[in-house]
Amino acid sequence: MTTLIINIKSFLFLYLAYSLHNVIFDIEAFQNILFFTKDFNPTVGSLLYLPIGASLLSYLLYGKKAILGIFAAIILSGIYNELKNYILVGYTIVGVLGPLLAIYLIEKFRLANFKDFPNTSIRHLVFLCIFAGLINTVGKFIVYFSYPFSDAAISWFNGGPTQFLLTFLPGDIVGGSVFLLTSLAVIKFFHLDKTNT
Repeated sequence: MTTLIINIKSFLFLYLAYSLHNVIFDIEAFQNILFFTKDFNPTVGSLLYLPIGASLLSYLLYGKKAILGIFAAIILSGIYNELKNYILVGYTIVGVLGPLLAIYLIEKFRLANFKDFPNTSIRHLVFLCIFAGLINTVGKFIVYFSYPFSDAAISWFNGGPTQFLLTFLPGDIVGGSVFLLTSLAVIKFFHLDKTNT
């Protein structure tokens, strides 16, 4: 499979995840369940953040070849949601490299092997979502709360850093797990493997 096709598929995985995330955000019944405050921006955080699962899925299926598709989807999402210069750059870097770093570190320390995906155990995939969620949350915390933007970020999150961490971390873990495990179920149900996806 060519790198162009891999990047197009990765872009589409993330586009689907961002679209589902925004649709869920727009359904009023879910807003009180998934968000801590009313009028909460979906790029700020939710308790079901699906795009991190799409990034993980792309990297598990295609490895580093998927990086350009993931980059394109994340930067377009940031532009669509009107993130400004510094935050857009940081948001993109963390979103692209965070999941890849999580996979690399888990494999480096031999905590799991993802080379055999989709035959990887579910507990290893959930652990990956937890670790990727932690990296993503810490990375975006640094981006949003670093020096010239910290006052704006604190007012943006009403509850400050605590609100940020309590929203992002569970949202990344739950959303990543839901998207990744649902995708795994689809892959197994339709007997898809790495060569056919």
